[in-house]
Amino acid sequence: MHTASPFLYKAAGSAQDFLTPAVQGTTEVLRGIQRVAASSVRRVILTSSFAAIGAFGLADERNKVYTEEDWSPVALADAEASQDKGLAYLASKKFAEKAAWAVHGEAGVGWELVALNPPMVYGPLAHKVRSVDDLNESTARIWSLFLKEKKPEGEMPPDGLPLYVDVRDVAKAHVLAMDASGAGNQRFLLSAGAVMSQQIADILRAEVPGAEERVPRGEPGKNTRPADAFSADSSKAEKVFGLKWRSATETFAELGRQLLEIERGEM
Repeated sequence: MHTASPFLYKAAGSAQDFLTPAVQGTTEVLRGIQRVAASSVRRVILTSSFAAIGAFGLADERNKVYTEEDWSPVALADAEASQDKGLAYLASKKFAEKAAWAVHGEAGVGWELVALNPPMVYGPLAHKVRSVDDLNESTARIWSLFLKEKKPEGEMPPDGLPLYVDVRDVAKAHVLAMDASGAGNQRFLLSAGAVMSQQIADILRAEVPGAEERVPRGEPGKNTRPADAFSADSSKAEKVFGLKWRSATETFAELGRQLLEIERGEM
């Protein structure tokens, strides 16, 4: 099992800080399997990302339903020439997965490859975090935009990428992918659906003690999802792995409570 390279913009000084470790790291792990364990490894699980699939504004996404057949249109040369860390991150995910499939296609490879492609991953942290300053990018987004300051009358944060999945469902998919019949040499989109900032705010204010005085109120209950917004089809993962996604309420309520515990030094 080869898990994802970090989603941590502040640790990267340049585009190559995303691209090189992601692509070379993936390639070396897989070639290492061929060198020393080709006869004993049956299947390799790769944590890829929706970043390897979605267009993220680089193409028309209106009414688009993403599937495992889609690839990001980002070009390697554009990412290498850009100072945009976000673009570099997208490229790193696409070309790391492309590199994995290229190695898998080489002569003599006998193991199967499974790529798992989650979008934004949220939910409670399993590891100890000393400070809210040590959070990864997706979790830090919830902290900084919704909980860090007292701003109940403040402006609702931007929606960002609305597609999400609970970290526990992603972990379960990795375990199931090791043995699931029909999973070999396949990609799997892992999305529980879309969640907008207003919905996240509503959940935090209702479910997390102490959050009501911090989280922007906005317009509770309002559906802010555009009618022509893109979506993702995760039916393949649901069918092959038998996955049932955790609700947004469970995901964000547990994360919100934990973030306030970290702030208080209780974790």
